[in-house]
Amino acid sequence: MMTEISWTEQSTWPVLTGLQLFPVVAAVWVARLRMDRTAFWVAMFLATLELLGTGYLYLLFDSSRPVFQLAEQHTLLGPFSYHVAADGMTVIFMLLTAFLSLMAIPYGWVRPFRPQSRFLTILFMGEAALMSQFATLDLLWFVASSVVQLSLAGYLMHLWSASPDEGLSLTRFFQFMGVGIFLLLLGTLILGLLHWDVTGEWSFDLLRLSAIPLPDTMQVAVFFMLFYGFGIRIPLFPLHGWLPWWRSAVPLCWRWFFCWGSKPVFMVCCVSCFRCCRSRPISGRWSSW
Repeated sequence: MMTEISWTEQSTWPVLTGLQLFPVVAAVWVARLRMDRTAFWVAMFLATLELLGTGYLYLLFDSSRPVFQLAEQHTLLGPFSYHVAADGMTVIFMLLTAFLSLMAIPYGWVRPFRPQSRFLTILFMGEAALMSQFATLDLLWFVASSVVQLSLAGYLMHLWSASPDEGLSLTRFFQFMGVGIFLLLLGTLILGLLHWDVTGEWSFDLLRLSAIPLPDTMQVAVFFMLFYGFGIRIPLFPLHGWLPWWRSAVPLCWRWFFCWGSKPVFMVCCVSCFRCCRSRPISGRWSSW
């Protein structure tokens, strides 16, 4: 059974919530600025503060304790709950995401993306969605954050497409991403349903799901839904049909920002899927594998 340490034992303020909300505050702030130069310098300042916040997270994390740390949990609406915590991968990826976000701001100025306030608002909201995906332990929350990030990527393509085939590029992107999100959501709902069948209550919390034994056939089905849902997004061969269109249309800074977010998210979630699907010993017919 996975365990966690509350944020109150390690910090005087909820660090993970702050790192997710601060980019949203920054997005609202820069969205109200009309002068491009002012928006640029304000964004640089705010992105630097976010980077310092992730550095503080790095200092707080105790690598000698193999548990989730700085955990926060709140019930919001029915089975939709807020549950975040950090492990080693979360800390490193949040730190690097904040750094890459800071580096994207000068690129957006030189490119140039005008108005700056719109570009910076999208950038900060995308950063917030990524931070949420790295920190959350609730699969349904993760799906919602993924929808936000992918929607922002598509909106950026629409505003500043670098390809004359913008319409086709957007269509292919949302076709593939829609299938991936559907598989991800379906696998998440099945896990929640199985939790309800065993305990009598809905939950998409990773720690609770990992404690529920899954039938062998259901383990395989859920794993492949989640794996291919993420695989389209990475993308894994041969699920990469959207990538050539997307690369030709999306601005350079969003390419590495989006791809950086996708691959660590895939790694984190493969570990999470394994935790959910390993609750029963491997049956005899698979033991030789």
